[in-house]
Amino acid sequence: MLLRSSSLPALSRTARRALSGSCCPPGALPALAADEDRDLDGQVIQLDDVNHYVVAAEGTARGGLIVAYDVFGFSGGRIKSVCDSFAKCGFNVIMPDVYTGTEINGFGGLDGFMSGAEETVGWISAQNPAKYMPMLEGCKAFLAGEMGSANVGGFGLCWGAVPVFHAAGAGIIRAGVSAHPSLQAAGFYGEPGQPGEFAAKTGKCPMLLLPAQEDSLDDYGEEGAVTAAV
Repeated sequence: MLLRSSSLPALSRTARRALSGSCCPPGALPALAADEDRDLDGQVIQLDDVNHYVVAAEGTARGGLIVAYDVFGFSGGRIKSVCDSFAKCGFNVIMPDVYTGTEINGFGGLDGFMSGAEETVGWISAQNPAKYMPMLEGCKAFLAGEMGSANVGGFGLCWGAVPVFHAAGAGIIRAGVSAHPSLQAAGFYGEPGQPGEFAAKTGKCPMLLLPAQEDSLDDYGEEGAVTAAV
């Protein structure tokens, strides 16, 4: 759905683009079964009064991994099972609940996100770097101190690509992966310009991009601006 710029006067052009982009487009595969229907390998712990999902590597750990979930949050879909799958591949994994117990479905849901509803925009704007950067620093410290993994990478899905790139810019991670990267969402947090500019500013380590079919080739294609930036 395309929005009139006048309907979002307080948002940057980049943030408006996030709302009118290809997040969960018609015809996409349906959501996977919820984690509540599966046996999980990890556990939820609290660090600084924030819930984190933690799962230890099977066998000798190859390194640590911070996972940044998509806009559906800590209990969305099979995100904890995704963490388990990385542990089976030999990584100590930690995923902070950046949204601290809230979820988009309580603030207008995906429809509100795509239409630019005030309550939804206000909620996603509050999930900002001032909130999540201390969590990411804490995750790195926990992986190094409690799990023996000083070599840390980041994995983000959709919205989660933004925290991963911010983590790269701050030197928290040594490599990052972004599936269906939605760097245009950085516009909610005052980042200037287009996704390529944000990537050039923050992508200060090796990055793997895993764009989906509907993602912009101008940004994430082989000759896209984000691809060139990283």
